[in-house]
Amino acid sequence: MFWQNALANFFGSLCAAALVWLFVTTIYELPRSKKDKRELLAVSYGLIRRELDSALDYCVALLHSRPDEISAVTPVTQAWETLHSTESFKYFPPRLTERLVMCYSLLFRLKQHVENAQFLFMTQPTSPSADPARLRVRSQSDQFARQVARESQEIVKGLLILIEKEVSKFDKERRQIFEDSYSTKY
Repeated sequence: MFWQNALANFFGSLCAAALVWLFVTTIYELPRSKKDKRELLAVSYGLIRRELDSALDYCVALLHSRPDEISAVTPVTQAWETLHSTESFKYFPPRLTERLVMCYSLLFRLKQHVENAQFLFMTQPTSPSADPARLRVRSQSDQFARQVARESQEIVKGLLILIEKEVSKFDKERRQIFEDSYSTKY
């Protein structure tokens, strides 16, 4: 009698656990397999790498621009939102997450400085008798943007190396998924 009750309790608990697991994965849309997680990581790394390559190009262009030039665009940061919406962060190694947060923090700061410089450029009078205080603020804004671009450039380079190390651990199938999401051919 004891073993019948123990076995019934065991199977009842097992069925309850399976139902809870199905309920949670359905409601929260959690990846159900290791394969899904691996594919999510491969796609995420591809999106990040594409965006970081773009950010690196942007930083180089900003650092080589003349003081009288102003960028018409700002750094791209859509991959950050994509990582949040897909909850990819929970599958990243901690070191990569740390560097990624640091990198995007700088990219958001750079974006803010560039937008500020654009605003000051657009509202600045073009006459030679322009307000010296306003010219000084614009010059400082440009200097801040360049400083953040230099810092971003170094961190992006390090992060790209770290991503490449993670991608080198992929099998052939995940490597192809990474390459497909990294390339701009659709």
